Amino acid sequence: MIKKTRPFTANVHIFSNDRSKLPLWNTNTNTFVESIMTNNTIRVIAEDKRQARIKINAMVRELQSKVTLGHDKQATKYINVIVPS
Repeated sequence: MIKKTRPFTANVHIFSNDRSKLPLWNTNTNTFVESIMTNNTIRVIAEDKRQARIKINAMVRELQSKVTLGHDKQATKYINVIVPS
């Protein structure tokens, strides 16, 4: 049985936990920008929303390679929305 995949688009908000400027990846300019927050638009191909969330989380960790993500780390990530596109 062939599993069907489809595109999903997510809006991901990343912000500095202590409000200091961090080198955050900006998907609009495709560069690191010194900022206290950024929104990333990420597109993935997945079977369902659960798999899309896993792929999006992995991509965010890769894109935001200059900061450590987590509530008790440098920055926090929040997925605002994931929609089929």
